[in-house]
Amino acid sequence: LFWGGAPGGSPRLPSLGVHLQLLQSPVLRRSLKMREGEHTGVLISRVDFGASARGVLLPGDVVMRIDGLPIANDGSCVLYHRRLALISNVQRRFVGDKVPLMILRDGAEMEVEIVLATPAPLVPRGQYDLRPPFVLVGGLLFQPLSLEFLQSWGDLKDAPVHLVEEYYSSAVEEERSECVCLTQVLQDEVNLGYFWESIGLEVVTFVNDQPVSSIQRLVELLDAAIDAEFPEEYVTLRLGRGRVPQRVVLEVAKLAEADQRIRERYNIPKPRSEHFSPAKWLEGMERLAKDRL
Repeated sequence: LFWGGAPGGSPRLPSLGVHLQLLQSPVLRRSLKMREGEHTGVLISRVDFGASARGVLLPGDVVMRIDGLPIANDGSCVLYHRRLALISNVQRRFVGDKVPLMILRDGAEMEVEIVLATPAPLVPRGQYDLRPPFVLVGGLLFQPLSLEFLQSWGDLKDAPVHLVEEYYSSAVEEERSECVCLTQVLQDEVNLGYFWESIGLEVVTFVNDQPVSSIQRLVELLDAAIDAEFPEEYVTLRLGRGRVPQRVVLEVAKLAEADQRIRERYNIPKPRSEHFSPAKWLEGMERLAKDRL
């Protein structure tokens, strides 16, 4: 079931890719034109980008049946002679299965069909045998947020609240496919004044006013800013938790030499993981370091 019929593949649980609201309020049900005693179900509050239900279900739809099984207003259904959460009726299937749904849209009943796919959470769940990507610039270490990183606190309840919220509540969007975090500050004169206590574990949102959609995009923006034919004097990163932004400004002309110095001081073999192409703006400093050896 979990492998979706692909021998030797990774475990893949199917998902509708939607966020639901229970309909236990009679006033809310009436506002959705549900007829008491005839209609029950759950409300679609959001459809994730790239999800199974994208283009089929809309926010405001009421899902009343999945493959013929009625859904109660509390989000449960009767399956295997037991009352279970409706997700049980989805995850007992294969990835790629077609599932019929009965929905209510603007008071009209409709039948739709969804081809089940794997979910696309913003924060990956269960990355097995994978090395996490990273990039080190100006003593600042950046990584995409993952469940494994959050588990380094032991229990999710002990991890930073804003990152746990990203894990539970955020989904992939067209303009954002990863949550990129500042995970370490290695002190050096190039980043003087920026301390782990004030900016550590912040989410990276912009580089020079360009949005950061993923760590790959972060690397591209940094390389473009630093390696430009006529680079700006500074590269500016905007970090933030929700609506509380912070700004980190680094001097472009000092970054190559500083990065080499930081790597030697902290015994760091390379400034970025193998996921990315080598930085051209670092090549000269790396050749000098090899000559010294």
